[in-house]
Amino acid sequence: MIGSADLTIEYGAKGSWSKAECPFPWQPEKALTFTQTTGWITVFLDKAVPISRAMVLLFMYHETRFSNIRQVLRSGNKGDGVGLAQIEPMNSDKQEFFRTVYGINSSQNESLIAELLANPLTSIRVQCEYYKHKWRLGVNSMRGLVDAQAGGKTQNAPLVNKFMAAEPLLRSAMEGSGNRDTIINALNACSYAVDPSKPGGVVKMAVPLAGFRRYWDFTLPASTNLLLDLRE
Repeated sequence: MIGSADLTIEYGAKGSWSKAECPFPWQPEKALTFTQTTGWITVFLDKAVPISRAMVLLFMYHETRFSNIRQVLRSGNKGDGVGLAQIEPMNSDKQEFFRTVYGINSSQNESLIAELLANPLTSIRVQCEYYKHKWRLGVNSMRGLVDAQAGGKTQNAPLVNKFMAAEPLLRSAMEGSGNRDTIINALNACSYAVDPSKPGGVVKMAVPLAGFRRYWDFTLPASTNLLLDLRE
């Protein structure tokens, strides 16, 4: 059991949500707010690891819009990704991580998937531990850890530059120089889908405030106090 000691928290967006109100692939019943996610990354991310809290937030927004879900492909099929940042237990790199850190075989391990999906804190903690593991193996730069998240030299490689460019924007906003709109814009600065047929291999998939106001009112309410809720 990798998550037996994790706390249980309240999460999820209440009420009935129409499909038009939910940015793909966000699932309201599995959702965390931006400040919840930020707070728990702060708890679990080792400060010695050369990756910022803002970068991990960008991963989680890009992948799931801050919901603890099994990967859903646009075809409707399930993918290999699990959790807020869509760690892939079937990937050989992730199999090595789960074997070394937790002593388990993550290949075809449905109980592991169930644990990651049962508690978002387990998902966040394991994701942060993955970055620490890669650092211990010698990945000593943020770009190197972004490469690991994106899967290295794969079709996801064009995303790396997008993440690297968006991270200082989000970090600046969270440190108090920005506001709600600035944070939303920074998150959307790395919101892309891989599409090899497009210039640069990606296509923009932003979630604008005007088009998804209810989503943003849950995820990052206008009443959020940046100084109190987001600064480290």
